[in-house]
Amino acid sequence: MPEPLNPEAVPKTSSLPADAPEEQVGLFRDVLEALERRRVPYAVSGAFALRQHTGICRQTKDLDLFVTAANCGAALECLREEGMECEVTDPVWLAKARRGEYFVDLITGMSNGLILVEDSWIERAQPAVVYGVTTRVLAPEELVASKIFVARRERFDGADIAHVIYGTHGSFDWRREMELVGEHWEMLCGGLKESFEIPVRKRGFAAAW
Repeated sequence: MPEPLNPEAVPKTSSLPADAPEEQVGLFRDVLEALERRRVPYAVSGAFALRQHTGICRQTKDLDLFVTAANCGAALECLREEGMECEVTDPVWLAKARRGEYFVDLITGMSNGLILVEDSWIERAQPAVVYGVTTRVLAPEELVASKIFVARRERFDGADIAHVIYGTHGSFDWRREMELVGEHWEMLCGGLKESFEIPVRKRGFAAAW
């Protein structure tokens, strides 16, 4: 007999925003406001971008910010001056800013090094408001590109990819997506086949380029 599923181990998904601890909200707000004041280019990704494009709310312990490698140092310097603990966790793709038990991820590319965040990702980001701060979230195409390699046993982002594309109501820019994924297009197709084949055919949202 398999062991019963532990509900605490499953990410909670809802159409309603989840309550977050004040300390966490305060950190996220302070980070966004600091980067805005210093005009450090970035775009919000992760759960907040997913909510913007799909209406799906997911509990999250961190805030994902996409920055180019060239601007990551400026972002870290800015946040250190705000009193946060900052470190480069992995020079290939990840840095962190912490305050207490909460943290923000600064992401410069995919963990496998195959896709890097470029200036165009930030330039194409779309207006949004996160915890009262006027900011920007990744455009749907960049958000999908950031998820195509998340296909591990404990987490598979194929469903997120399907929801993001579906949420564009047929306006998803497939040419831009192919520019982003390039030679890794098979990874994108694999995710679509697993999670999106039926709704794509039903709604007529199939790729056309």
